[in-house]
Amino acid sequence: MFDRFCLAKGYTEPLITREISSEWATQRDREGVNCRNNRVSALRQLSLYMISLGINSYIPRQQQSAATPTPHIPDTAELAELFYVIDTYLPECSYWHSFSMGYQVLFRLYYCCGLRLTEGCHLRRKDIDLERGIITIVESKGKKSRLVYMAEDMAILCRSYDDKISANHTDREWFFPGRKPGKPLGRSAVDAKFQIFWGMTECSKTCDKAPTVHALRHAHVVHRMNQCVELRIEISSYCKSTTKLNIPNAFRTMTACRYLRRVFCLQTDKNTILWARRQKEKEHNLPQPFLL
Repeated sequence: MFDRFCLAKGYTEPLITREISSEWATQRDREGVNCRNNRVSALRQLSLYMISLGINSYIPRQQQSAATPTPHIPDTAELAELFYVIDTYLPECSYWHSFSMGYQVLFRLYYCCGLRLTEGCHLRRKDIDLERGIITIVESKGKKSRLVYMAEDMAILCRSYDDKISANHTDREWFFPGRKPGKPLGRSAVDAKFQIFWGMTECSKTCDKAPTVHALRHAHVVHRMNQCVELRIEISSYCKSTTKLNIPNAFRTMTACRYLRRVFCLQTDKNTILWARRQKEKEHNLPQPFLL
């Protein structure tokens, strides 16, 4: 991209000047700040490399990234309305009816199991144990794999979907087949469909920022955190403090995990510590579901 830029501007000298750097760093129309910064960072590394070769080049300064936006976490009422829209969605053409069934299962997997967008779209049939209710995520973010344990009602829903979809897609590789044979659902198509479903809800008219598919994963974390905090309060009902713990809705997954561990360590006496140790010992003997 930078070489085409130099040719278009008539820069032929093997040298990065301040003028070239300033023009390259200009933010383009319909381009985000972070995208612009990635381009400047690549040019900066090229300048550092040229200097190491003895070529005097201008080093662009690092640009400040845009602030991370706060995602909208749907509450239980918004989720109920969203899933009602998804469950009642039925395309006019009968060819798309199988996709309607798939959306009902897929979006519930995002929320109930905390899956990422690509993990749900590219879920292979062989990676779902429908009898035991276990999903195997293979080499996801950071090349890490994990097991996700489904609730019984979620496993029943997946088994029902698999039986119905297998009538038209025998020996399929993907649990959610796409439009083209042998291809899974596309992540961009799923994200676009989610936006359509959200736009059909009444709560979308008063929401200041539309959520994304990944917001279902965030909602999974936040709601599980609230359940765990309520459990913690029940266990420590003898504590003197009655201050209600407010869980911020904008926590990301790892931040939420660290915050949860810190909350569970508050106001802990000897009896609670012993109880936690016994629970930890049980965890080493039994497979535990992936909760967060």
